[in-house]
Amino acid sequence: MSVNVKENRVGQVLVLSPQGRLDSINAREFQALVMGHVDGGEKSIVVELANLGYISSAGIRVMQLASKALKEAGGQ
Repeated sequence: MSVNVKENRVGQVLVLSPQGRLDSINAREFQALVMGHVDGGEKSIVVELANLGYISSAGIRVMQLASKALKEAGGQ
């Protein structure tokens, strides 16, 4: 099952809004999306969780990896 993610830009901030479930089945796909943006030079990313019905530890791990990568790149 793939994760549906809406992308929106508010000024310099990229807002990612995953919808439905973020679990071990689709966390790698979401990680590839987020890290692709980080690797592409994004410095400010917000993950809006309002439309996410469930997030597993695999999904939380993606958030931690992205946060660490953004900090190392001088972002947030």
